[in-house]
This record gives sequence, structure tokens and C-alpha cells, in this order.
Amino acid sequence: MTNIRLISYLIIGLSILLFANSCKSTKDSTASEKDLSEERIRDIIQSHNVDYDWFCAEGKSKIDTDELTVGTKMYLRVKKDSIIWMTFKKLGVTAAQALITQDSFFIIYRLEKAYEKGGIDRMKKQLNMDLSFSEIQDYLIGNIPILQDTAAQYLKTPDGYTVKESHPDYYLETYIDHQKEAVSGIKITDIKNNKIKALYNDYQETDSGHTVAFERKFLSSIDQGYGLEIGNTKIKWSKILINQPKSTRFNIPRHYEDISID
Repeated sequence: MTNIRLISYLIIGLSILLFANSCKSTKDSTASEKDLSEERIRDIIQSHNVDYDWFCAEGKSKIDTDELTVGTKMYLRVKKDSIIWMTFKKLGVTAAQALITQDSFFIIYRLEKAYEKGGIDRMKKQLNMDLSFSEIQDYLIGNIPILQDTAAQYLKTPDGYTVKESHPDYYLETYIDHQKEAVSGIKITDIKNNKIKALYNDYQETDSGHTVAFERKFLSSIDQGYGLEIGNTKIKWSKILINQPKSTRFNIPRHYEDISID
């Protein structure tokens, strides 16, 4: 696996691009059933998203695919409509850094003293995704598509509710835990039949007063043209800061080798 593919898998797992499994949230069998109105369900979905200018987080990530298993310490800093900055550490040593802007991306491989760069369109092609920069940012921090379809289906399930909605470029399912009255996950299937499921758990209130899921799990199934690539990424944030700017320093040493692909 090339370096770009490793970073791509990490970004795929964090962003959002494909899942084939159905959602199974934890349920307390002794808890009483709770009926939620469609209006209340829409409110739950709306309140899940964070209205932010800065989103900064750190924690542990683990990615598991058919080809590798990697555990890292991860740092994420997002300036809305501006940049995505990520650092991955292994055993306390910086292994890789990534900087993504609206039109470009840069990746530094510290251990190999190499880097690569390119246009955002090449990164999207590498990830086989068609998302806007703002959508990539939203998916990285955990925001989800807002319910827009007035013809959406509201289905009651043993674990809560499933809301199904069709969009021009994708099909969306949103899962609601009726006991916690929170979004427990989503599944998106795009027009290429790529799928992703994101599961959210361990909601905590941040210092800024926002309630955010500190635990996320992403299951992805991506058609690369020669077969499906399956990925499983787990993120456990230990710290999340909202609207508290952090440094996004990103310098490529002159002696590093440029391994960019034209």
C-alpha cells in the first residue's frame, strides 16, 4: 500500500463515504418504549450538528482493512470554509501530517522524509468521492446532512427510529436512539453505490456547552473499479474544543523528497 493510500484510508474513515451494514445501536431491554413525534425527530437531527468557526479535537484512531491495521494518536483542527489540518502520531512520534484547503492538499511523511501535494480534485478522485469542501469538513467533525425531504419516511424500529430520505446524488438513512433522544448513526449510499455508515456514541458536553459524540465508528465500502475495498475506522476523542483557535503550523522541510503523482 502506498503512502497516499494509507492517508486516504484514514481520511475516508473520518470523512464519510460508504457502509453496507445495518445499524445496531445498544438498547436497554428494561427501558420503556418512548414515542417521538416527527417534529421531535427533526429537532434531534438538527441539534446534532455543531455550528462552529473552529473545531479542534485529539484522541485515538484505529483503522482496520483487509490490508492493514493501524492505531495512531490523532489531532484534528478545522477552520470553517478554510482549512483541514491533521497530525498522526505513532508511539509519540509524528508519522504524518495533512493540510487540506479548498483547492489543494499537502501530506508530509515525517518518517520517510517525503511529501506530496496536489489539487483537491485529485484527492477526491483518489478517495472516489464527490463532496464539496464544506461537506468534507462537516463529515470530519461529525455533522450530518440536515433533513430536507418533506416526503421522508419515518419508521419505528426496536432501537428507535429510522428516517429515510432521497437526494439527487445519494440516499440517506438517519438512526435515532429513542431512549437517549440522540442520533445514533447514519448511512449514505451514493449514485456509484458506495456506502458509508457512521455510528455515534458517548455524547458529552464540551467546555463551550456543545453536546458532541466523543466516540465514532465508520464502516466503509468503496468501489475502486477493481473490486470493493472495506474499511473500519474507530475514533475516540479525548478532547474537543469548539471555537477555540489552535495553531495549524505546516512546514515542508526543503530536503524532503517530493513524491507527488502528476
